[in-house]
Amino acid sequence: MKSTFFIIASFIFFTSGCGLNITSEPSLLTMDYGQLAEIRESIHIKSPVYEAAYQRLCKEAENAINLPVYSVTNKKGNPPSGDKHDYMSQAPYWWPDPSKPGGLPYIRRDGVRNPESYDSRFDRHRIEMMTDNMMSLTLAWFFTGEERFAVKASDLIETWFIDPATRVNPNMNYAQSIPGITEGRGIGIIETRRYIKIIDAVKLLEGSKSWNRRMTKSLRSWFSDYLEWLVNSENGLDEQAKENNHGTWYDVQVIYYAGFTGKHKLARNTLQKAVESRVNSQIDLFGKQPHELSRTRSFSYSAFNLEALILIGKLGEMAGDGPWGGDPDAAEKIRLACDFLFKYIDRIEEWPYEQITPVEWGRLVPVLSEASRLFDAPGYNLYLESIEDKMQSNDRLIFTNI
Repeated sequence: MKSTFFIIASFIFFTSGCGLNITSEPSLLTMDYGQLAEIRESIHIKSPVYEAAYQRLCKEAENAINLPVYSVTNKKGNPPSGDKHDYMSQAPYWWPDPSKPGGLPYIRRDGVRNPESYDSRFDRHRIEMMTDNMMSLTLAWFFTGEERFAVKASDLIETWFIDPATRVNPNMNYAQSIPGITEGRGIGIIETRRYIKIIDAVKLLEGSKSWNRRMTKSLRSWFSDYLEWLVNSENGLDEQAKENNHGTWYDVQVIYYAGFTGKHKLARNTLQKAVESRVNSQIDLFGKQPHELSRTRSFSYSAFNLEALILIGKLGEMAGDGPWGGDPDAAEKIRLACDFLFKYIDRIEEWPYEQITPVEWGRLVPVLSEASRLFDAPGYNLYLESIEDKMQSNDRLIFTNI
């Protein structure tokens, strides 16, 4: 990596990190500020292109304002530690064994989600509701300028991460437990990939009246503690060693959290290792991802891992070294993976691997959009158009090439 990384990273990762009423554009990982600003201007001049999506967003935000804030302390179950502040979830693909008394130990049914994992004993539903509502509120504030949306978005973040009475502890010791087998696994760290959007949202909210320096300092402290746990705990090291999408999303989290908390050396080293190891080990010469193709939801997991690999490309770009650290071989492999996967979008019935559930097409939008930009490949936009009616509600307000 270039020696300029430290200087560039200090600016890139901390843009909009100093307080209120910023004038510089924040650098976001999951969105592009320039695109958001363009869309906001189009909304203000009543462009029909975004009107329907804008009205949907406002409706979502209005609904979110009337919903309660979320805290891990509200769950009905108790973590093995006895501390309600510890996040707790259950592995989604594990089910009671009908041949055993009490169903223990649970057995794996890959790709088949056990509804138990979303019940009120656990925190998975809360983390999803918290991040989804927080993002709808943040975007609604950004596009409308109505401070009440920023107030509720800030309240959600402060309740989950900052308030001592309700904050989540910075660990995932009890994530994705399996009854009869384990109290928690490194695999559960995949659930905090949603925290990436928290950082992006805060970079936007720092332009509001509802977010302040104290909150930014407290949030950075929380992420610093969580990052320490990620890179030193047994569960964290276990997830780091995973060769499939779990390892890729682990790297994305470590790089972005390290940048947010000022740990530039860790961000640089993790980025460099991710470019060198993840891309080469996960994508073959034909653009296939063998670790993901072995799953029962092979198309979905190939897209999911590709999303993380593309974010690593953007992190390299944000660091000033170009996509994937300026490595042309890595970029070519990612391009092959995109081409291999995308060609089946219009003919999914020909997908030659197992896919036991319908494809969640909306989740492909950020992959297609960012790949189109990184590779300057407008042809990918044709695939976007083909899944336009399956987009998630806010996609049209985030990606201008839709």
